[in-house]
Amino acid sequence: MYKFKIYFAAAAALLLAACSDESSNEVVPATGTDVTFSTSLGVNSRTYYGEEENSAFPIYWNTEEKGYDKIKIFSNDCNPSVAEYEVRITEKGESASEDVVKTGEIGLRWGDSETADFYAVYPSSAVRSETMTGTSVTVAIPPTQYPASVRYDESKSMHICEPDMSYAIMYAKAEEVKNDGTNGVQLSFTALPTVLDVTINGPTANTTGAKSINVGSVTVETTNRKPIVGEFTVDLKDGACSESGVGYQATVQFNDPITLEEGQSINLKVFLRPDDTILSQNVRVTVGTDDGQHRKTLVGDGALKKGQIHKLILPKIQSEGELLEPDRWMAMLDPSVYISELSLPGAWSANDFGSTSSYNQSQDYTAQYNAGIRAFLFETQYGRNARNITLRGKSETLSTVLTNLADLMKDKEKEYVVVMLTDWTEDYSILRDHNPEWIAAIKTLITNNGAVYQGEITPETTIDDVKGKIIIKINDNIGSGLTSEYNSVTEIPAILSLYDENAGSQVATIPLIWGENKGYDNNNPTMEWIYIEKGTYGNSELRTYRTLMETLFNRTCQSHDIKEWFLFGLGGKMNGGSATTVANSLNTKMEELLESEHEEGPLGLVMMNRANDYPDLIKAIVNNNNAFTLKKRPSTNNN
Repeated sequence: MYKFKIYFAAAAALLLAACSDESSNEVVPATGTDVTFSTSLGVNSRTYYGEEENSAFPIYWNTEEKGYDKIKIFSNDCNPSVAEYEVRITEKGESASEDVVKTGEIGLRWGDSETADFYAVYPSSAVRSETMTGTSVTVAIPPTQYPASVRYDESKSMHICEPDMSYAIMYAKAEEVKNDGTNGVQLSFTALPTVLDVTINGPTANTTGAKSINVGSVTVETTNRKPIVGEFTVDLKDGACSESGVGYQATVQFNDPITLEEGQSINLKVFLRPDDTILSQNVRVTVGTDDGQHRKTLVGDGALKKGQIHKLILPKIQSEGELLEPDRWMAMLDPSVYISELSLPGAWSANDFGSTSSYNQSQDYTAQYNAGIRAFLFETQYGRNARNITLRGKSETLSTVLTNLADLMKDKEKEYVVVMLTDWTEDYSILRDHNPEWIAAIKTLITNNGAVYQGEITPETTIDDVKGKIIIKINDNIGSGLTSEYNSVTEIPAILSLYDENAGSQVATIPLIWGENKGYDNNNPTMEWIYIEKGTYGNSELRTYRTLMETLFNRTCQSHDIKEWFLFGLGGKMNGGSATTVANSLNTKMEELLESEHEEGPLGLVMMNRANDYPDLIKAIVNNNNAFTLKKRPSTNNN
């Protein structure tokens, strides 16, 4: 059996198998005869790694059962100049043989010259260029990577994550090949990416005595923000790679969280853009779990060489993790997850902040964001004379708020926020009278606003769709008394819903409508708002509301549909005006619910008073995103 082994201390190379080009029954006009490709060595599977042998990993091509591997071959001396081929393995083992067969109706054909230069890239899906520029093409390593499969090896007590080898980009060349009609063109492949082979050990018992955690993701990043994923250019003549690339984080995302018991480990591989100048001291690894985030920064001044596998063994995970860098915690999440599946910590009346107990928040919305808050309820006032919208009690305009939130998300990976807007006034009759003007003013402000997400929010909307943007949710507090003028305001880039007056005494379900408010009369809404909310409390009402929280919490743990979006309204004030009393009761109750034994599910938006004073609750809400399998958009990269 022919193998090629990737060594840790040497550049990797892989030889493409002998091949021939099938002819097509349909004749496509082109000059010349078909080029055939061959090599003296064979390999019997793609792109999966064999067991480590003598500090090396053999690489095999895939058989038909797993889907033949595809490569792209270029030659500016042929007609056409590029074609896709499939490496077909007939059997595995010592007698493995293979053919390289064109996937289209026509492959590369010899031109008029006596010799030709050939260059190839594996896999064809990584290629972003239609043709070569000189001898260079553009390829890409994605920032989010999924294991091809996960299996548990009892003998090693290890969860082994078999890598998706479509991330293992390889190149080959054969230059000045004579067109003598005798032998095929021999291509010898060389591996390009830098690969981290990561082993996660643990855990030890945490402060609650638990000896298992759910691991949802592993992120590798450069602390100096040197690009390690994204598109880059490779010269197929010598493998030289450009300094380009757009992302400094590579995340291995598990489709299902892996439950890691004490004494067990997880092994996985992370593929990075080839770059010999990436120093280990500038690299750190973060493990995202339902117990917090655990991080290790590499030491030493050695470089992570391209085309090599570098082993990294993490120590046992100790006690509880932290909410590391809460201003960008969404970087740990799979971008293909539906946004209705997430649990977002939120700030109720985010604009009402101050040091005394009467304020809903203790710090402003910038500090709230930096603490991990990703949903904000702003009470607004509409000035008829000035024709602008300001925050209640503040001179700051809503326009400025949106700009500032967008600035906070700049240079962050996969961050987005939800902003809920409500119209506030002491006089209900004035509210009903000017509500259409208020919503029309919001439409003017947010339409074509670069900070605001303009596409429709549907059950299938994902993190990747809305990253870097603000989702606007407009709350209508005038009940069912809609005016025809109000209903005439349409095509608003926001989600709208009415207020259910019973939401303070029972779990309410109302339609969520994109672009306009159709009221309660919608028999088949695209999305539904399942929520509880109450603005003011007496002592007995507060106790009753804690029971209602438990009812909604149990509802989120049941089987749910992605059209359902949950909201825990934990804000408001006591009849005497204290917001701190409400926070002490309801935030503490939420912490108790999350710490209890329960089936996990999405919490949606958890809007709380005094958010900055409850960092443990923020962490618990964030960690809930790693506690169960989040539903997501199907992808060819997912298993």
